[in-house]
Amino acid sequence: MKELEQLENKYYQPSLEEFHIGFRYEYKTKDTNDPISHKESLEWKKHIFNETNLSGGWDGETHLYDVLNNNIEYRTKHLDKIDIEELGWKEESKNFYKIVDGYYDKEEDGTGTEYRLTVRNNFIFIEFYQIYFGEPSVPYRGADYLFRGTIKNYNELKTLMKQLNIKQ
Repeated sequence: MKELEQLENKYYQPSLEEFHIGFRYEYKTKDTNDPISHKESLEWKKHIFNETNLSGGWDGETHLYDVLNNNIEYRTKHLDKIDIEELGWKEESKNFYKIVDGYYDKEEDGTGTEYRLTVRNNFIFIEFYQIYFGEPSVPYRGADYLFRGTIKNYNELKTLMKQLNIKQ
């Protein structure tokens, strides 16, 4: 994960423990003898795991039965720059992203929260900055690391952002 650009279009097979409502992955059927699904089996289809998949119901896509019984191939993409930006992070420089929540301006009083996501070697760092500009317009910046570790894919980053209450 040294450079996000190296991970674009790289996939891995997630473990069954990774599946949850809202999990994004791709699949294709293994049964190439089925004339209906033969054409579909040649291409990966994007899918989001949902309640219908859990109940075993058929929604025109795939469901848990197929995953558990190895009737389909499935994969998910490693986290990349596109995923990070899709979740609301704005690139400030290479491998450095920000989300600003609230209002702050050096010329006026204001407060804001700034989240920073940095990619270094095999780790992702998420920092929290509380910023305040008040009388006499001296900035106060308090910083804390909220997360240091690896994030494998879009799904994990989205879940972590929800847990940390970072708005998209």
